[in-house]
Amino acid sequence: MPPVPPLTWNDTLTWAAQAHVTDMYEHNYFNHIAPDGSSPIQRAIQWGYSGDYIGENIARGYISLPAVMQAWKNSEDHCKALMDSTYSAMGAARDGDYWDQEFGGY
Repeated sequence: MPPVPPLTWNDTLTWAAQAHVTDMYEHNYFNHIAPDGSSPIQRAIQWGYSGDYIGENIARGYISLPAVMQAWKNSEDHCKALMDSTYSAMGAARDGDYWDQEFGGY
């Protein structure tokens, strides 16, 4: 993927990522859609994010940041989310071996 401008850290997206990754870990599921039916954009809005665009990468089974980042880069869809110029901000979280990246843009 071609380079894009750097993302800025966004605490609100981090809170949304932490809530989702903890929910997945505690309830033993792995999906962008939570059992309550909420989607990434719905969760970001719930936490107060006001951007127009939301994307999400999730992963499970990795114990280190380098390993999960390499897996996301090796996956075409995940790499596209990482390098999507629509996004200008991000937040991320981990709980156990569950990982979540939330991307946002205006």
